[in-house]
Amino acid sequence: MSSTAHPVSVSDQAYGELEELAKITDEPIEEALAQAIAERLDVQRWQVAQIQAAKEKADGGGKFVPSDAMTDWAQSLGTGNEKPIPEARLTRND
Repeated sequence: MSSTAHPVSVSDQAYGELEELAKITDEPIEEALAQAIAERLDVQRWQVAQIQAAKEKADGGGKFVPSDAMTDWAQSLGTGNEKPIPEARLTRND
């Protein structure tokens, strides 16, 4: 794969972690940085795809759980008084 050099500023902490990773994996720090960027891009692509799929579902009349119901449920997890998983009942136009 071809590559292009670009100056990148990272925090001292991140650079230290990259140095440590490069030593452990016995690879140049540039390779560790390139891999970190590639993995970040993978995550971003996945997130964008998930958002796009949700928008398409909403446009198609799909039902969703209200955010306050999701928050209440999530906050009840692990409390000993967990609420049941909320049901989807809203459409995009509600």
